[in-house]
Order: sequence, then C-alpha cells, then structure tokens
Amino acid sequence: MFTNTDEGASGKGGNITVRTGALYILDGAVLSAISRSDFDGGDITVDVNTLEITGGQIVTNAFSQGNAGNITANVSQIRLSGSSSGLFAQTTNIGSAGNITLQPNGQEQSLMANFFDRAQISVSTSGSGYGGNLKVFAPESITFSGNGTLAAASEVTASGQAGNLFFNTENLTIANGMQVSAATNSVNAAASGGNLTVQATQLNLTEGSSLEAGTTGLAPSGNLTIQPNGNRKTLAVNFTQGATVSAASSGSGQGGILNVTAPESITLTGDGSLITAETTGQGAGGDLTLTTGKLAVENGAKITVSSTGSGRAGDLKIHANSVYLNNNAKITADTTGGGGNIFVRSPWLLLRNQSSITTNAKGPGIPGGNIAIDALDGFIIVVPNEDSDISANSADSRGGNVEISAQGIFGIQRRNTSTPKSDITATGASPQFNGTIELNTPGIDPNSGLVELPTIQVDTEVAQVCDSAGYAQSSFVITGRGGLPSNPTKDVAAPDGVEVGWVSLKPRGDAKGGLRLRNEQSVITKPISNMPERIVEASGWSVNNKGEVVLTANVPNTSRSSWHNATACNVPHRSQVKTHI
Repeated sequence: MFTNTDEGASGKGGNITVRTGALYILDGAVLSAISRSDFDGGDITVDVNTLEITGGQIVTNAFSQGNAGNITANVSQIRLSGSSSGLFAQTTNIGSAGNITLQPNGQEQSLMANFFDRAQISVSTSGSGYGGNLKVFAPESITFSGNGTLAAASEVTASGQAGNLFFNTENLTIANGMQVSAATNSVNAAASGGNLTVQATQLNLTEGSSLEAGTTGLAPSGNLTIQPNGNRKTLAVNFTQGATVSAASSGSGQGGILNVTAPESITLTGDGSLITAETTGQGAGGDLTLTTGKLAVENGAKITVSSTGSGRAGDLKIHANSVYLNNNAKITADTTGGGGNIFVRSPWLLLRNQSSITTNAKGPGIPGGNIAIDALDGFIIVVPNEDSDISANSADSRGGNVEISAQGIFGIQRRNTSTPKSDITATGASPQFNGTIELNTPGIDPNSGLVELPTIQVDTEVAQVCDSAGYAQSSFVITGRGGLPSNPTKDVAAPDGVEVGWVSLKPRGDAKGGLRLRNEQSVITKPISNMPERIVEASGWSVNNKGEVVLTANVPNTSRSSWHNATACNVPHRSQVKTHI
C-alpha cells in the first residue's frame, strides 16, 4: 500500500491512514509514502490498539529535493520481529527525513513495544537532508523490551545532521538488551549527531539495555540528557544488570555531553552497569554531570569519563546530598590522552568494600587527572581495612592533585604509595613526580588521636549564711562524672546523705496494690482515684516521723537538715570546697 510522488510530479504526495483494532504487516508487505520529486511525500497514520510487523515495514523516504512524510502510530501495543522489520523515516538526498511519533491510542495511557531479531524503529539521513526526529509520548508509562533498536542517526555517507530522539512519560522502562541511540556515523564533519532526551519521573534501564549519544566519524556527537518530566521536581533513576548510559566518541568527532538530573536518586548496581562519557579515538570525550539527591553505586557498577585513544577525556562532576559506593563500585577518570578530572560536591560520602574514586593516566607526558571533593558541610567516611581508595595517579608522568575539604575525614589516610588499607594517594612515575594532597578539615584531625584533658584542682570559697537557729547552712557542691549526668542510685554528694530509691509503677507483691520503693522499705498505700487529680510539680522533700522521704509541692516550714555538719555562726569560718572536674 503506497502513495508516491514520482519525477516530474507537480504536487505533494497523498496520505495513508489506517484505523482498526489490530494491524498486521507480514512477510514482506509494506506501507510506504515516497517522494522522488521536488515535492514532499505524504504522511502515514496508524490508529490501532495492536500493531504487529513481522518481515514487513512502514516507511517514508525522500529520494530527491522533496521532504519525506511523517509516520504517526497511535498504538498501545507493538510487536516487531525481523532485522529488516520496523518503522523507518529516511532521506537519501537533499530533502529532510520525516518524523516518527509513537503514542497510545484512544483513552489509553501506556505504550508497550516488544522487539525480536533486531527489529528497528529509526529516523535517519544518508544524504545532505536533515534526519527526522523520533518522539515517544505516554501519560503513564512506556516500555521497550527486546534485542531491537530505536535510533536517530546520520549514516556514513551523510552530510546532513541527524535528528533527535525524545521520550516523555511518568515511567520509562528499557529492558532485555534494547538499544536506544542518537548517533552519527558520518565521515563528514557537518553531519553531527542528534540529541537523546529522556523526561520522566521514574527511569529503569535493565539487562544489558543502553541509552547512547555517540559519534564514530568526523562529526561531533549529540548530547544525552535525562531530567524530570515537565513541571515535576522529582526523578528516580535505576540502572541494573549491565545497563549502559553513554555519550561516546570512537572517531575524530567530539564526544557529547551526558547530563543526568534526578532530584530523588540515581542508583547504579551490578557488574557491567555503567554511566560513561568516553573517547576511544582522536576526538575529545564529553563531560559527564550527575545532579541528584542520593547517589548509590554498588556491586561492581561504574561511573566514568575515559580516554583510551589520543583524545582528551572529559570531566566528571557530581552534585549530590549523599554519595554511597559499595562492593567494588568505581568513580573513575582513566586517560591515555590527558584530561579526566573528577569534582564531587556532597556533604556525605561513604566508601565501602574496595570502592574507589580514582584518576589514572598512562602514556608519555600524560599527567594524572585532578580530584576535588567538597564535603565542607559534612563528612567522608571510609572503613580503614577495606582497601577503598581516593587516588590521582600517573604511570608515566606527574600524579594528579587531590584536594578534599570536609568537617571530618575518617578511616582513610594520606600515603605515598598504595597499600591494602584505605589510602589517599597521588603517585607519579617516581616519588619526585608525585602530585599534591591537600586535606582541609576545620575540626580535629581524626588521625591524631584523642587528647587527654588535665585534672584541675579547683578551690571554691563558699559564703556562709546563718539561719534562724544560728547555724550556717549554705554550701557549694560539685559532683558527677564530667559530661555524664549523675546516677541517682550510685553518685551521692555526701556519705551521710539520704538515698531516695526509684518508684515502681507496677505492684511488686504488695497485697494492697500500692506503689513500692525499690528499697522495699516503704509502701504508698493510698488508692488511685478514678477521677483525675490536678498534678502539682514537686519543689521539695522532707522526712516524716517514720523516716520516709516525702516529695512536697511546697517546702514545709520546719527546720532543715543537712548532708554535712552545720557551722556555728558565732565562729568565724571560711568554707573551702575542693573537687576534681
């Protein structure tokens, strides 16, 4: 089924619209809208609940100066199977490729697509025309699963710029090896790669799936951006089981910028799980920036900027409320072409079980990258014997510089060489080429140990005040154990003081059901009334005629007793209290 504009045509191509419950395109069948003239090709619209393509295609193409038409699929479920199967919007000449838009049909809120046998959905240019855009929308969720590809690309022969790839949804899941790519493969420097943008509130990338913006040729790569959906302030990102997020250059072109903004959290776990901005060729690598509330990297996962060719590595920047690295987790900048600095700003940094923050350089004249960690409002905590390191090293030149600012740095020490313990190092090709390590801690150096406070004898002069009986009862007493509160059952100010025990709120064998003191010498037998009584705070105590201690709301007007011997007023006296603080 097709609509074409052939050479010499004097008008735009017609459109194709399909509305049905389910559409099957099988065994080489094609829906196409082609432009072979100076006029634009027609559009294709598919409005169905289910779309299945096995060995078939939906395609628009521009073979001349006219632009290719657009493909719009309003569909809730997609199943694609076969390496040549899928949806394609292309240009091979001056005209621009069309756009592909995927979204749920009718009142549906979600979109699910399953790919088999390397099936594809792509917008591309192999000519001088602009590659189209690939847009995927769904209010609630989008799921892409399988060993297929979503791509916006400029091919090897292209001189036109690649289009962009865009997601917008609440929950985005990319699973089972699915590849999502905005890339340029062109040998023409003008054919730059497109941008890959994800807007969501939850992003799950699992099982070897990938998001990639890259270049393999002379043209620069586009950028990869992950950010919250619309006006929402939150985004949680989970990358597991070998998932990869990459902005890369493997040619002479500049690598793209990778920027992840997830106000809630970024979680990266599992060996092979990777967030990277890298270069493996002559082109410089792009920068990688992560901005989040909680960053957790675990179980062999890695965040890296790197260079394995002659290109300079980009910088890695992390802004987070907390950073947790555990079980061989890595934040690295490895380079053979220079560059590769790491900047971390977080008030809480915890490294466990052979995790590390490192820059490593190899090659003649290639210095180690620098590491700057700003935890001035918080702490850096490392377990001493778990071999978790912060290091800026160079195998063949000068080591990088390490600068750390924190309220406290615990469990890790500055050393000249790496050891099985947790180290901070900046080693060079030889000790003379070691980099600098600067630790800025406004508090006490945790490596210096505790300072024993001196014992100071205090002489205190106490004024004597006579009472009505002619005795001086004033006193000044210092007791206790430093900053700890006194123990009322053990610490007594004087040896002849009256001990007041704890009161048990539950009866302890008393037949009358009264409240008994812990010393079991007296019982308060007054029954508890069902009517609530006004509670008056006790402000004093006295001893009744039975020798019992009674708490009182007001101090009775009786003679006072003391825990120390009284001093007659007619005898000049100067009291002196000596104690230890």
